[in-house]
Amino acid sequence: MNEINQVIIFLDKYIEIKKLDRLIKQINENEINNIILIGNTDNMSKKYKKHKLISSNKKKELELMKEALNYIDGPFVSFNSNMVLENDLVKYVLGSDFENKNVFFTTKNINSNLYIKATKYGHITSIKKHKSKRHLFSNILRIHDTNKFKEVLSNLENNYLDIITKLDFEEASIEYFYYSNDKIKAINIKKIDFKKKLTNITLIDINTLKPIEDHDKNRADKLKNKILEDKYWTVPIIVENKNHMILDGHHRFEVSKKLNLKYIPAILVNYNDVKVWSLRNEIKISVKNVSKKVNKKKQIYPYKTVKHKYEFTIPNVNYSLSELKYD
Repeated sequence: MNEINQVIIFLDKYIEIKKLDRLIKQINENEINNIILIGNTDNMSKKYKKHKLISSNKKKELELMKEALNYIDGPFVSFNSNMVLENDLVKYVLGSDFENKNVFFTTKNINSNLYIKATKYGHITSIKKHKSKRHLFSNILRIHDTNKFKEVLSNLENNYLDIITKLDFEEASIEYFYYSNDKIKAINIKKIDFKKKLTNITLIDINTLKPIEDHDKNRADKLKNKILEDKYWTVPIIVENKNHMILDGHHRFEVSKKLNLKYIPAILVNYNDVKVWSLRNEIKISVKNVSKKVNKKKQIYPYKTVKHKYEFTIPNVNYSLSELKYD
């Protein structure tokens, strides 16, 4: 289960309601309904009555965050109301890749106002503001250690950037996703989330598959129990089409072995058409590096290292387990 079930949205001084509504919808689609709106809440109480509203009343950003934290009891993510994010980015930020971490999400086009220094492991050691008046909460923050965050925040008055270095934040790039704070016409928003719909599903022999990273045994066991309960296989894995490296679906691959299946539903892709990056700053990832490590060195990466982004939606399938077993 994902650790994030609460979100704070900072309301920009000049709110674009379409952007805010879109962001709330994206958060809800990730099964998160506990949303706190803070800032310029004038005339918003009726439309957003199911959310907690905290009005600015000339309060500064730090004061607003301190007040909002009274209603937060666990890990959370904070967004800005005027952000235009593609669906995959919202899912990425709220998902399981960053569990047990405090994360400051960065990308060149929004963080050019900040000087950031980090260790090779991604831990931020220094952060300074440059020219821009935009505050820290214009960025995306993911907070795991909420109690420590509250403690640090309570002792701050003006230099809110101290939060980052005092709370052991990691820097995570979101450069592979669409992100903007600029005004965008509604017609272009549709283009941001456009993805091809694939229908080509292949039943592939599991003995030909090559994992590229480790997995979580507990997660695999839970998934196995869920599949046994459903009696159907509903999500295909993603496989590189030349050497059959598993790009997405390592836990499902482990489940297929535990269930003694012969085949597994898969989508075959050209690896050069896939965006790939590392979730670990100390490990450099590229298509070439992954192929060499897996195919030549016969090694795999640690769990939660290699991340992929696809330009298509992953369709649901409906195979009974008996269809996937040995002939």
